[in-house]
Amino acid sequence: SALQATHALRESEAHFRILAEGSIQGILVHQHTKPLFVNKAFANILGYELPDEILDMESVVPLIAPYEQERLQSYHQARLKGADAPNHYEYDALCKDGSIITLQNTVTMVNWTNEPAVLSVVIDVTERKNVEDVLRQYERVVEGSDDLVAAVDRNYNYRLANETFLRYHCLNRDKVIGRFIAEVLGEETFNNLVKPM
Repeated sequence: SALQATHALRESEAHFRILAEGSIQGILVHQHTKPLFVNKAFANILGYELPDEILDMESVVPLIAPYEQERLQSYHQARLKGADAPNHYEYDALCKDGSIITLQNTVTMVNWTNEPAVLSVVIDVTERKNVEDVLRQYERVVEGSDDLVAAVDRNYNYRLANETFLRYHCLNRDKVIGRFIAEVLGEETFNNLVKPM
């Protein structure tokens, strides 16, 4: 009956709210960009104390960095038309204090009060992205160096080797990275020069 269906729907919404509120991932549901549900984690990730601060907004668009808005709007429009749009992507978000953070976003279309809505689940990946940027800069510096540069892990497997190192030893990168030093430079070199260090 209609009454049973309504009861089941309310029960399922209540379960969703309990799960979403307990999540450490940020959860946002919006319909035509109007926020309908925001958990505390989502609000906190963007520097808001309470979800109501976001729920009171007319649109979630101001939470997106201006240079990302067109791309994300195009995904949203495509989704509404049933066309292909990425369900998993990163974007820069605008925090309450005006700072920019990078969010990893997983999007699902859901039914909310009998209309299509967007469920976004986000995690803040700003720190990871910053570390990756620093590593890329470091690799560019190392790669451009005339010095022989190589890095190994605690098991003496190569993790990095610059072009100068590879040319000096007449090696290809794929014969070095991930391999044991003794396998690349020989047991004698490993035992006499590397291991004692």
